[in-house]
Amino acid sequence: MRVSQAMDDLKDKNFLAGSGGERRRRRTKGLLEEWCIAYRDRLRPELVRGLYQAADPEWWRH
Repeated sequence: MRVSQAMDDLKDKNFLAGSGGERRRRRTKGLLEEWCIAYRDRLRPELVRGLYQAADPEWWRH
């Protein structure tokens, strides 16, 4: 999904007011609730679970 499509979707669902540089969030609590449901139903099942190990345990020091 492109950003413009996501913005249009938010506006269609009444989560976004205004246009151009004057956009404002609306119904933030409802948006968060919808995002949580979508995460649970769509995104989380797609996440790859497993044990990951870095070749170099000190990688983060470099």
